[in-house]
Parts: sequence; structure tokens; C-alpha cells
Amino acid sequence: PSPPVPPPPPFLGADGCVTKPSGFVSAVQSSVFEEYDAALAIDEIENNAMLTTSQLNPWLSVELPANTPVGDVMVRARELPYEGLLFPFEVYLGTSAGDLSILCGSVATGTADTSYTVSCDGQDGPFVTVVRLVNGYLSFSEIDICYPSPPPPAPSPPPSPGPSPPRPS
Repeated sequence: PSPPVPPPPPFLGADGCVTKPSGFVSAVQSSVFEEYDAALAIDEIENNAMLTTSQLNPWLSVELPANTPVGDVMVRARELPYEGLLFPFEVYLGTSAGDLSILCGSVATGTADTSYTVSCDGQDGPFVTVVRLVNGYLSFSEIDICYPSPPPPAPSPPPSPGPSPPRPS
């Protein structure tokens, strides 16, 4: 059986997701277009958005407190006509900003004003990085990091058989 998931740390909201921005240690992106920096992706205002300059594989990383297991990573695409500045993207865990050590998953396409979820299966980062797999811009409106759900309870063992009947002699 897997080890039990410890209770969520105090910086998480009631929904099990990071309470922004106080739950993040830092947020940084590979480059910044004008004033559209990483803080806009963790400000809880959906119509604000981060935006990099045009480059190969632009990324945004958020740092969580050490030893924080990462369940779901939810990334919200921007409104029309900017939703295309997110896709295709991948989510990674790593030990520093921009580190692409552990691939959690990817999303190929999507639509505007929609959140996309990638599971990191309870692994630790402490950095979570969203990278767009193109030569171009990266832009999205929000990132939420959720604590892993507790595993379902283990099934009960089958009842033990009763005593065997006596053997005929």
C-alpha cells in the first residue's frame, strides 16, 4: 500500500489549492513582455495575464514551500484572441526555475477562458514549470497548484475461512 498523504499544509485554501499569492514562494518567467510579469499569473484575477517575449520554449515557474506534494496543476487559458499563446504546453516539476526534470503531462490544444488540468501525482518540486513548446510567446491568466487528494481507503481483507470440518477417520 502507498504511504498515507499527510494533511494539507496551512497555506492551502479549503479547496486544497494554494492560496495565492501567499502560498507561493516565488514566480518567475523566462522573459517578460512589457509589464506582464509572472505575478499576474498568481494574483487571483482571471483577466490579468502573464506574457513572455517571443522565444524558443518560453516558460513560467512557480516555487512552492519545500516538501509540498503537487497534485493537480490547473492553467487557465486567456480570453479570445489570445488563448493560442498557451498551446501546446507541458507541466514539469524541478529543483529550480525553468527546470524540466520531471514531466507531469501535456495539453496539445484548447479554447479560451478554460482551465486545463495536468496531474503531478503527488510528487515534490518544489518548482512547477509550464513551458510552451514553440518558438513564440507564452501567455495565460492563472495557475493553481492543488494538493493531492487522499488515496481511497484500502479494501478490507477477505474474511478468514472458518475452522475446517473434521476429517472422517
